[in-house]
Amino acid sequence: MTKTYARAPVMKYFEDHVGVHLYVDDMAKDLGLTRRQVQGAISNMRLKGIEMALYIETVVSGRAWIYKPQAKEAREAEMIIEILLVKEDTEAMLVRTEDGAVYKMIPLDF
Repeated sequence: MTKTYARAPVMKYFEDHVGVHLYVDDMAKDLGLTRRQVQGAISNMRLKGIEMALYIETVVSGRAWIYKPQAKEAREAEMIIEILLVKEDTEAMLVRTEDGAVYKMIPLDF
């Protein structure tokens, strides 16, 4: 029996289906793999620390995933802030960002 390497086609499948819920049965059928091979490829990507795996969110454990590479930009845009003061009656805050800028933050009412 020939060993089939599933990681590369699974990675390509995710790249071709950005932002779409992907189900193990559909992926296996489309790629000509077994469910176990698809699940194993995703687990392998996570265990090996492949960057793409950071942007694959589990929708249903072992059965469905969504690939969101745009999460990378959001993660890079995070900023550390320090709360300087909280005004109790309005819940407004003064915060300082990691670059030293000070801002007033107020809760929004919708």
